[in-house]
Amino acid sequence: MPCSNIDGSNKLPLMLIGTAENPRTLPKGKSSLPVYYKGSKKAWMNRLLFKEWFHGQFVPSVRKFSAENGREPRALLVLDNCSAHHDGGDVLENDDGKIKVIFLPPNVTALGQPMDQGVINAVKKRYKKKLMLHLLLDDQEALFEDRLKNVSLRQTIDWLDQAWTEISSKTIEGSWHVLALVQDTARFFPDDPTNDEIKDWLNDKVCDKNCNLIVGDCDVYTDQEIIDSVLARDDKDSFDFDEDWLIEEPVDESILVERFDEGREEHQKSIECVDFLIALMDRREDAAESIRLRSLRSKLVETEWQRRRRED
Repeated sequence: MPCSNIDGSNKLPLMLIGTAENPRTLPKGKSSLPVYYKGSKKAWMNRLLFKEWFHGQFVPSVRKFSAENGREPRALLVLDNCSAHHDGGDVLENDDGKIKVIFLPPNVTALGQPMDQGVINAVKKRYKKKLMLHLLLDDQEALFEDRLKNVSLRQTIDWLDQAWTEISSKTIEGSWHVLALVQDTARFFPDDPTNDEIKDWLNDKVCDKNCNLIVGDCDVYTDQEIIDSVLARDDKDSFDFDEDWLIEEPVDESILVERFDEGREEHQKSIECVDFLIALMDRREDAAESIRLRSLRSKLVETEWQRRRRED
């Protein structure tokens, strides 16, 4: 579960829910992890876990961020109205009522919930990339299925944390635009707008009291019209190449293979060195240095992948 303020300057650690309360592959002191880990039988969010996260993670994070920036500790946490986030009773808030939760209307999560506007998807894509690079480049003598089975929960946590860290402030700011647009509907609708009115406004179809459009209507194209438009543009912009220009000089493949093997051996040695340092920092219980080294390991894997793509 990702959570951030509107400009990405205060990104809370991801909340990760697993089926085990104390997984064997994780250190006993889970506070050393880069994520906030909790256990649940079905690995689902529930009201108890959410309240613990709100009071134990969100409220302290807001207070710390506010103190560091000389601001009054006030915040509204924008959430969908999933039953795991509330019990239908009192509003969830801190002791002085300045940090509280505000729920979106039903059935608008995909349209207005900020983290659903590309942020969660961006985290998943980065995580999947790190997982696939690991499966492709690590322990290449093993079967693919065995490599997948050997991925540990700790590796998953490290990749998720790195993926969340890589999300830029620009991406997070963009995820809040829809809410800003909905807020602006007040100048078009003096009374509380209905869901249909908001949808019309977002689709650029807003009418005044006389039913006249006050914002220009946008053309909506069918899939076939879009395809025809692209094909017509390609035909117009195409030109012929001189066939001689496409002829490439022969390449000595033995040299390429030799360079590839040298790079592969260098990469493997680098990974082994970093793995040794990670194990050393884990024994010394130096969580900060261990996290930094794990991030470095992922970067080495990504660099090797880019090198192999260029060689290909």
